[in-house]
Amino acid sequence: MIGFIFSFTLSFVTAYLILTRLWPKDVKFDSYFLTRVFLSLGLGAGLSSCAYFVAVTFVRFPYSYAIVDTVLLIISIACFFSRSQKNWRLLLAPPKSAIASTSSPSDKFLAYASLFMISAGLYVFVLRSFREPHGQWDAWAIWNVHARVLFRAGTDWQSFYSHIISNYPLLLPSCVARVWTYGRSDALAGPALMAFLFSAACVGLLFAALSAFRHTTAARLSLLALLGTPFFLLHGASQYADIPLAFFFLSAVVLLALHEETSNAVFLPLAGLAAAMAGWTKNEGLFFLAVTAIALILKRLMQKKIKPLTKEMLLFVAGALPVLALILFFKTAFLFDKGSPFIKPAASLAETLLDLSRHVLVIKALTMKILTLGKGWVGVPVLLIAYVAAKRSFAPSWLWLFPTGMIAGYYFVFVTTPYDLTWLLDLSLERLLIQLWPMALFVYFMSVERAEGKHD
Repeated sequence: MIGFIFSFTLSFVTAYLILTRLWPKDVKFDSYFLTRVFLSLGLGAGLSSCAYFVAVTFVRFPYSYAIVDTVLLIISIACFFSRSQKNWRLLLAPPKSAIASTSSPSDKFLAYASLFMISAGLYVFVLRSFREPHGQWDAWAIWNVHARVLFRAGTDWQSFYSHIISNYPLLLPSCVARVWTYGRSDALAGPALMAFLFSAACVGLLFAALSAFRHTTAARLSLLALLGTPFFLLHGASQYADIPLAFFFLSAVVLLALHEETSNAVFLPLAGLAAAMAGWTKNEGLFFLAVTAIALILKRLMQKKIKPLTKEMLLFVAGALPVLALILFFKTAFLFDKGSPFIKPAASLAETLLDLSRHVLVIKALTMKILTLGKGWVGVPVLLIAYVAAKRSFAPSWLWLFPTGMIAGYYFVFVTTPYDLTWLLDLSLERLLIQLWPMALFVYFMSVERAEGKHD
């Protein structure tokens, strides 16, 4: 357990120091303290995954992973202390805006309701983890198997990788293998702790970002909406890669929103890094990268400000490039499952696109799953629609390009899939939607609460 805690602490501290050093001086540190903390939780895990993969693939000698981690930590410490003493003391100060005012009855109700939902969510997560310590099907058949190959084979992992399902990126397996390596045991606690880390980071980042961008009422409502979606908690404990992917989707959009709010260029490469981490998590993340690039272009076209676009795209790509290089290397060198089952010949593709019954089936399934998301008698999205109707305040934002773009891509895949459509919708649609749920909640409350967009 000490090894597990050490590996987690090392990755978090490294990411937090780097992120804090890069954080612009003209952006209030206290308001975004918790945002940096929760970003560091997930981005630190992602960076440690890349470092572990590089160590076991390229460095290839005993304890190479520890050497790479140490180098990254030294660099982060040097960067952090390159700021003046006055500044770094300010960065570590507790956030003034993180503790919300609870003077009114509604504030108190939301505060207690949030604490109750956090406690209930923790109970559900722990209970599910103890009942299914190996996770569900994909966890023990894919993700944890990949992690065990990396952990047990070490620098010889490539010799064994061709014998397992290989069409999956390695962020989550590398994270788990790294935790096991520091703990010197492939204990069941490793995948469970990583699952909890990303689930908690999702919830915390959503709350922290909306507290900073809008106000604590919006943040608490978003927390209630997310934790009030039982499938998010249950799927988080299943040890799949969908919740880590949801974290990187949310992180990229939060960082792009920070760029929009502050006009500071440093957030663009950070957003590129988060989006590339999504691609290193699951194949859907590569599509998210494309959606992000298209969204940045469409934003400037809508604003009729084309001049800054080239610089923005270059900065975004610069942040994504190191992780994209790893993905490209992995895909070309170790992807033994050639081809994609979703790619069809042109004639077959045209035939499925013109099949009206397939469109009707996908639209019906999407509508029902979205409205009932949460596995309750009424889905949380229905309550959010009612909230907008009661509030009568909704300002469309360019950030909606992200969830709608992803849904459009998923729609195209479903319509054109060579698999049985009903089976595939039942198997994967809800998991695909839960990937987008934290990001969609962030965009939703950014739009609904725009008129009250001041910090508490």
